[in-house]
Amino acid sequence: MWIVAVLCLATAQTSAAQSAPNVADHPADLTGVWSNTSLTLLQRPANLASVTLPGDEARRLAATSPWVRAREDPEGPGRLAPNDRCLIASRGAGGPGMLNNIYNSNYQIVQTPDAVVIVSEMIHDAGIIPIRANAEAARAVHGPAVLNRWLGDSAGWWSGNTLVVETVNVNQQQGGFGPIFLSPRGKVTERTAVGN
Repeated sequence: MWIVAVLCLATAQTSAAQSAPNVADHPADLTGVWSNTSLTLLQRPANLASVTLPGDEARRLAATSPWVRAREDPEGPGRLAPNDRCLIASRGAGGPGMLNNIYNSNYQIVQTPDAVVIVSEMIHDAGIIPIRANAEAARAVHGPAVLNRWLGDSAGWWSGNTLVVETVNVNQQQGGFGPIFLSPRGKVTERTAVGN
């Protein structure tokens, strides 16, 4: 009984000594539950129009996609699309490029002094984004490309009142699945402006 009392007292003292994370150095605390339900379409800036594929080539690529063929005639679970195997959410809900879905479009964000965690309602994808002082320091925390993570390897920094998140090394199955198609060398940069 004496040991239990000592352990309870030690736990109470440890809990009392801990405090909530201080995010005062950041322009905003993004912690909360958010929704990205929207009917807004994605558009490319005019100066990137030449990066798009011609319609015929895009249709040809879609028709030859292994994910489309696997849905029509699956040869086992390994041939199904990543979202059909519940590895990642459909329509890119978990990112990179966190697109809105037809349902389950909510996100829970938890922010600490050195990271932002984003959990999507769809499939419960969770992205942990280390936050560093600047772009150079953030890019230094990217892991090796050979890791090939689902949702990619993200790192972020604040640029004024804008949180910038850069994602590289997206898993090749996810990069070829879409709706944002990425090569193994693809990079996605997302910006979230906070404030007025």
